[in-house]
Amino acid sequence: MPASVTLPADPVDAPSLAPEIPSEGRRGLALLVEDDPPLRKLVAGYLKLLSFAVAEAADGKKAMAALAEQKYDLICLDLMLPDIDGLEVCRRIREHVKQAVEREAPDLAESLWQRDIEESQQAAAEYAADRD
Repeated sequence: MPASVTLPADPVDAPSLAPEIPSEGRRGLALLVEDDPPLRKLVAGYLKLLSFAVAEAADGKKAMAALAEQKYDLICLDLMLPDIDGLEVCRRIREHVKQAVEREAPDLAESLWQRDIEESQQAAAEYAADRD
């Protein structure tokens, strides 16, 4: 079970409390995709508190470029981005992962993706209903 972390009461303090974590102490590498700089700084601070190294992208195109260059353990993705919306970025990520899994483990891929498709369709419908 991962160690618990107490987050500061005032989230504005989060970035200043987040020292760089040496690579041997990191949980992994996170990609943070957020177009609002203050919010990106805040979330990056929290991720660092949780011992993640953080790469940042301010829009969908930069996120896709970052994903082409590096593997990430965690992706925090804003849904409302200025160029490619977060749902489209998510679709592209899933398609890329799906292709990789299908090459390596085709039987596993079929069962996982059917369940994932159903859950994704439900989430997208709920998201669309909330936007209306």
